[in-house]
Amino acid sequence: MQIDQGGLMSKVKLNIDFTKLAKIAFGMNKLRVSEYLISHEKQIVKKIPFLLEVRQFKQAFGIAVESGDPNNINKVISEIIKQSKDFESVIDLSYGVVDGLRHLRNFAKKRHRIDILKSIYEFINKRKPEEVAHTGLQQFECCEVAELIKLNYEANNKMARQ
Repeated sequence: MQIDQGGLMSKVKLNIDFTKLAKIAFGMNKLRVSEYLISHEKQIVKKIPFLLEVRQFKQAFGIAVESGDPNNINKVISEIIKQSKDFESVIDLSYGVVDGLRHLRNFAKKRHRIDILKSIYEFINKRKPEEVAHTGLQQFECCEVAELIKLNYEANNKMARQ
């Protein structure tokens, strides 16, 4: 006798809050159980904050980038920058996520974060083109370097006027 005749179990929706269970498991220091539970959470609006809370930044960033939602991506980048000691660690983490550096660059450009743009520029130019091919930023284009210089100039003038 089959238990699931007619695919009944595939039609049943269980209202299990995997994020809540993952938090409980994490609090009990059951890290593998916590990882397993959060991997089954379908709602990324629940999953990403939990991953940020437990400092799983690369996983949170990967999920945000995969979702394509700029709000999620920017939220994760902001939190990573807040929690990181330096931009090198932020760039290294972004480098490990497909298109992560491109999203970090867009974040920095939108917020006129010259320091981040400069760090990305230096990071990319230290590497061979084939090493950064997956980033979508094989090289900073001339116009981006010019924009970086312009933003830096504007920031310096703004500070000088104050």
